[in-house]
Amino acid sequence: MKNIVTLCVCTFKRPKFLQSCLSSIAKLDTLPEKNDFRLIVVDNENSEVIAAQVEKFKNRVSFPVIYKAEPQAGLVFARNAALEAAKAEKADYIGFIDDDETVTPDWLKDMFKSLKDTGADALAGPVEIIAPANASSAVISAYQFKKPKLYTPSATLPMGNVFFKAAILKNDLAFDPRFNKTGGEDVDFFRRAGKAGASLFRTPYGSVYETLTPEKATLKAYFKRQVRVARIHYREKYPRFTLGFIKEAALCPLECLAGTLLAPFALFSDKIAVKAVKLYAKAVGRIQSRSNAGLEYYGV
Repeated sequence: MKNIVTLCVCTFKRPKFLQSCLSSIAKLDTLPEKNDFRLIVVDNENSEVIAAQVEKFKNRVSFPVIYKAEPQAGLVFARNAALEAAKAEKADYIGFIDDDETVTPDWLKDMFKSLKDTGADALAGPVEIIAPANASSAVISAYQFKKPKLYTPSATLPMGNVFFKAAILKNDLAFDPRFNKTGGEDVDFFRRAGKAGASLFRTPYGSVYETLTPEKATLKAYFKRQVRVARIHYREKYPRFTLGFIKEAALCPLECLAGTLLAPFALFSDKIAVKAVKLYAKAVGRIQSRSNAGLEYYGV
């Protein structure tokens, strides 16, 4: 009996990126002798352009392509729509990649091998960045996410490149709407899956490639991203103003001082520049985690 495998892509106002994403999926080795593969595209813009784009793509490939328009604005709603579509297809395995990412032909093969090797219920693969030609070396260094050399157990997973058994969706596991415009819904989702008994691993195999847009390819944009990550982390770690948070908040002046001391050396080392940015961002994000003002980072 074949496995039903669904790959989900949520998209919003990025037809050019989506085109590259779909083109890479068209070359994907879907292992037809073992799998019944389907692609699910969730359009959070409900755009005629995207609908036509996906319809045209259907004629290029031999596997089913399901298009869903999600009228409720926000990534959480789009991802939950993708989960519902996958469940409607009676999926055994579910993958997610972003619309600004591309896969290699061996992506699915690598994910299945990683599941077999680890016995995992869910995996996150590496995301490798393709930076604009004019991006500074510091920006390139900042966005080169650490790639595991070995299979590594994890308490949670990021969402940009994941593959998991549909069985983890028991008890109606879904993305939490509280994170709809803040980010962090992926970390929360997989943390809850792990607490419910799912085995989570990071794998060095099955890379996807993300194209960094010019507006993101600056240290200022990277700083804002790190502030958001820190803000969400500390908001979840300390939902109330507790003694534990006060102790950590006391570190903020020291982190800012360390960042200031590192700043002169940033001219000579990209790693030091990135470290200084992270120290400032961590301090700012920790303090901002106490406020609801300006929490909605994702425009829709």
